[in-house]
Amino acid sequence: MDTKELTYRLTQDESDFKLFAQWMSATDPWKEYGLDQTKCLKAFYGEGKEVYKVIMNQTPVAFVILQVVSSFKGYIQTLCVETEFRSFGIGRAILLFCENRIRQISPNIFICVSAINPRAKKLYESVGFEVIGTIKDFVVKGYDEILMRKSFGSLY
Repeated sequence: MDTKELTYRLTQDESDFKLFAQWMSATDPWKEYGLDQTKCLKAFYGEGKEVYKVIMNQTPVAFVILQVVSSFKGYIQTLCVETEFRSFGIGRAILLFCENRIRQISPNIFICVSAINPRAKKLYESVGFEVIGTIKDFVVKGYDEILMRKSFGSLY
């Protein structure tokens, strides 16, 4: 697969959100957390979110949710590649897309990764994210999230 063929489309389409929530609820860490499709669907709503549908050859293959307002603007809230499209470099390509978008509004990019997802943590580190702390019981009680940051400078 050639990740140069990926296109990114902002979406607010409820049918996209339902599809993405279905992907989330069927894979880890969300599956391990016991989050069903209804709970996952809540991730797509709220002020200051940009949801991008990632498409290859007219097929949705992934999505990403960015937080682009408030003092924590520049947060990659959720990144999910549909199971059959993993291990082809799509996650890395999405992270670079996110970096380009976020650098328009902030010199800092944040992402959390579940402590039970070492593969994702390794990917984030490979593109320059560094661990800055652990957040206990952040998404679900009993599970830790690792807060990571990639910085191009301070806010001021």
